[in-house]
Amino acid sequence: MNQFFHIGQILKQSLKSCRKDSAESLSNIHNLWSAVVGPDVSENTRPAAIKKQLLLVYVTSPVWIHHLHFSKQAIISRLNDSLGKAEISDIKFRIGPV
Repeated sequence: MNQFFHIGQILKQSLKSCRKDSAESLSNIHNLWSAVVGPDVSENTRPAAIKKQLLLVYVTSPVWIHHLHFSKQAIISRLNDSLGKAEISDIKFRIGPV
């Protein structure tokens, strides 16, 4: 017997399954962020989103973007070590709500 489903139900279920991992990963990163980057950086930054292995981090000013650009590889390494797996391969810094 054929059963029909509304396309909205199918999309909602598909998106829910895709976002679950990234939402869980972002939550883990939020919990580790201050310990990974330190209190000064933590006060001026906020992990905002993950897309594939790219982490988007909001910062308070262009000065912080410049400063963090030079620390990006060290942050990625410490973050992946703390997560116990190579989850992040790049970080994009943008000015945004912290």
